[in-house]
Amino acid sequence: MIITLNCSATQNRDDIHNQFNDAFGFPSFYGRNMDALIDCLSDADDPTAGMCTNSVDRGTTITIVLDGYSNLNQVRPDLINEITGCIAFVNWRRVEANEPALFCIAYDSD
Repeated sequence: MIITLNCSATQNRDDIHNQFNDAFGFPSFYGRNMDALIDCLSDADDPTAGMCTNSVDRGTTITIVLDGYSNLNQVRPDLINEITGCIAFVNWRRVEANEPALFCIAYDSD
């Protein structure tokens, strides 16, 4: 699965949460903060968890493309750090549990 986030249209945390929510289909109680993002993404390969309506099969890698990365990194590097930090934490949880990483990140600077 490939998820593309439009970083050129991202100006704040709400934009990030909207894009992730649109891409994965988080539940109505999604807290729209980075801890909630980590919790939802952690179950992106477990449809029985009910955290993502757009989930993948166990063992599938999800690629997140940060389209327009350089634009956002110039104006809001903190947001890039938060996105990558959340994804890295989800992967770390997996590795600690002797499971493969779930996500990879691709940067597109268009």
